[in-house]
Amino acid sequence: MLIVPPVPRECRAVWLAFTALSQHRRASMGAHALTLSDVEAWCRLHGVRLTGWELDTITALDAASLRIAAEKRH
Repeated sequence: MLIVPPVPRECRAVWLAFTALSQHRRASMGAHALTLSDVEAWCRLHGVRLTGWELDTITALDAASLRIAAEKRH
C-alpha cells in the first residue's frame, strides 16, 4: 500500500484539478498526455481560471504521472 503525506492546503486546488482532468484522459495503447485543449475545456465547463503557475504545475504532474506509469509497464 502506498502511503503519502496529505497534499498541502495551498496546493489542494491544483491537485484536485489535476485528478479531475486525469479522469477524462484519452487512452488507446496507454494513457495520453492531457492537452491544452483538454485543460481549457475543463476550465470553461467548471468556471475555473488557472494561473500560469497552476497550468504549469498541472502539466508537470501529468508528465510525471505518465513517466511513472510507463516505468511500471517496463
